[in-house]
Amino acid sequence: QSFMLGISKAPIKASENSKADIISVYNENIGSGSAVVANELSEITKWIHDYNDKVFAVEMEAFGFSTAFYESSLNDSSSACSVCIIRGISDLADTKKAKIKKYRFPAACNAAIVLKELVKYLPGFPEK
Repeated sequence: QSFMLGISKAPIKASENSKADIISVYNENIGSGSAVVANELSEITKWIHDYNDKVFAVEMEAFGFSTAFYESSLNDSSSACSVCIIRGISDLADTKKAKIKKYRFPAACNAAIVLKELVKYLPGFPEK
């Protein structure tokens, strides 16, 4: 079932060619770094779960973006910004991931659909 972090309980229709008809949104911990995780039994996977057993997903793409935001805040004490990463999950970071590339584009589209829904709740966004 889809939910928008307590904002909207209405189901969100998934993009064409998605695995499901409705988008599921989770507010969970994401492990982000420069290592590729392609096997659920790899040493990096074991390390991630030893470090934080509540990691729901792993990814690489937001690592540089998040690091730049963090380092920028260290240099500018007046900066009061946060980062929100919205991910469209297309694979399970396992040995089968190469076989399911067809879900990458729909996953990205679904992330954009969720972003479009969330933006409506930002301060200053025009009301309907």
